[in-house]
Amino acid sequence: MASWYEEPKHRPSHKRGIAGAVVIGAAAVAIAALTTSHSSAKQAFARRSLTPGTTFPHVTVADVCSRGWASRHRHVTYGERRIVFADYNIPYDQHRRYELDHLLALELGGDNSTRNLWPQPLAQAKVKDDQYEDRLHSQVCAGQRTLQSAWHIIRAHYVRP
Repeated sequence: MASWYEEPKHRPSHKRGIAGAVVIGAAAVAIAALTTSHSSAKQAFARRSLTPGTTFPHVTVADVCSRGWASRHRHVTYGERRIVFADYNIPYDQHRRYELDHLLALELGGDNSTRNLWPQPLAQAKVKDDQYEDRLHSQVCAGQRTLQSAWHIIRAHYVRP
């Protein structure tokens, strides 16, 4: 059985563009400092088969940009938490070593289903920082990026087969 905590087989090439943007494939992400901080030898990734990243149905930019939207929609049950850890073959008694993270952040319309949650090692969660999602959220609310574009960037960065 493959471990979900493994080094990527290859690193995507990162090219620096205007204003320090990092280009990952065709998507420009103006958060170079946060992206390059993920260069640790071992990085955990959400598994696409378990955590493809799901969103609330019919979520809109107006929804996610309204004050308090994410906090009003945060609800993960104890049972859902246990399912996610079991899916990733992590004994639940080790859950304190992980942050149960939304792949697609609530502030970007991500839902609370087990298909959008993954156990991220605490050391990596501290590196990831929520500033990454905050920046994308700000860009979406300013009309500089679509929700779909933000979802694509997060999936490209944190999901592996």
